[in-house]
Amino acid sequence: MAGAFGTHIDKESAVTIGLYPDMDRERIVSLGNASLEGARLLLLNRGILKEIDEILDVMEYVQFGAVEDFLEIMTAASAIPHMDMRRYPSVAEKLRQIGRARASAGEPAARGAGT
Repeated sequence: MAGAFGTHIDKESAVTIGLYPDMDRERIVSLGNASLEGARLLLLNRGILKEIDEILDVMEYVQFGAVEDFLEIMTAASAIPHMDMRRYPSVAEKLRQIGRARASAGEPAARGAGT
């Protein structure tokens, strides 16, 4: 995540609400002001243009309309928190643990906990 927002957001909270995918938290990197850093690198090293061309050669354009179930996936992903718990197994497990802890303490389970 780039910019000030990405620099200050808690990775675990971002995964919990579905902002980041449920993946190894160490792979999530905050870049800070990436656009300015990229411009600075290019000004200091014109050889980087070759690297940019190499990246462009391996990039793949994806027409979202051609992706099966795209609209359904996008709709589920636009909700905060996310609606597709199959894509967030660590969050689902965390909610189950919270639900069990509340149940053993005699508290009512939160709506949707453990689903």
